[in-house]
Amino acid sequence: DFRDGVLQPTKGFFARFRIEEGTPFAGGESSYIRVEPEARGYYSPVPRLVLAARVAGGTDLLGEDLPVNRRFFSGGAARHRGFAQRTLSPTAVAIDPDPVTGEPVNLAIGGSSMFETNIEARIRIYDRYGMVLFADGGDVTEDVGSIEPGNLHWAVGTGLRVATPIGPFRIDLGFRINRLGGDNPRPNDRFAFHLSLGEAF
Repeated sequence: DFRDGVLQPTKGFFARFRIEEGTPFAGGESSYIRVEPEARGYYSPVPRLVLAARVAGGTDLLGEDLPVNRRFFSGGAARHRGFAQRTLSPTAVAIDPDPVTGEPVNLAIGGSSMFETNIEARIRIYDRYGMVLFADGGDVTEDVGSIEPGNLHWAVGTGLRVATPIGPFRIDLGFRINRLGGDNPRPNDRFAFHLSLGEAF
């Protein structure tokens, strides 16, 4: 961790690598090696402006089907702001249809591989108040070979920030710009609204 701060970094670099093994020898029912690398960078070219970027991924090195509670999801205030929390994911049709419309219901079931990238310009407007402009990209698939870096789900958006002693209170609105129809997750949801505390990354 080479950031100049944890709550509101303005310069520096942060990286981490998580690895988790599941095995029947430890009392589990599945064998997997789940890895999740992440890197973040921050740069302030002029006062009141911070450019921030993040890239993260994850997969099962054994190529097996991860347990339900260890599968990857994206979407939400700290991952991909074009989607609601944990809705960027492969889906499956629920057994029971929607009780109101009678239409089939698609449920997010998670994937075995994930890739995310975020770019953000943080602008301090006055005193404790600021705004951001961001672009978030990502995908979650059943295998790492199905992730296409040139065909991620992309969203752009803006947000407001109010600094507090425990990090900024933030409001973000993401607008999806591609992969809106067909078998894509949440094909009819163009916007996502987020309230949160602390920077996205």
